[in-house]
Amino acid sequence: MARRRRSRACSRRTRSVVTRRPRWAELWWVEFDQSPERRPALVLTRPEAVERVPRLLVAPATTRVRQLPSEVALDVDDGVPQPCVVNLDTPELVYPDVLVEYIATLSAPRWFDVCEAMSRAINC
Repeated sequence: MARRRRSRACSRRTRSVVTRRPRWAELWWVEFDQSPERRPALVLTRPEAVERVPRLLVAPATTRVRQLPSEVALDVDDGVPQPCVVNLDTPELVYPDVLVEYIATLSAPRWFDVCEAMSRAINC
């Protein structure tokens, strides 16, 4: 049986203590349950809901580029250590404690790209 090749976004590190709640349009290192490594993810939960909901909607980043219209390319100028894409076809709900380290906040032009890709992802 063939094993699916896993994309390597970064190496696993020990969980750090988060001193603040993640915010909308921020990139964070996330320790997803199904992955032995932490990965960058973009917080999609709207600002009005971040403080009120128990879980946050995030879009994981991957180095596996599929050229989908629902992907947004990121590079070192966005704060990630290597080029990757945020995949808006596969958002996940996560508890805030799995967001372990702040990376950066997306620029307004890059956030516009995210909005365009999300529109394509949900066919809206």
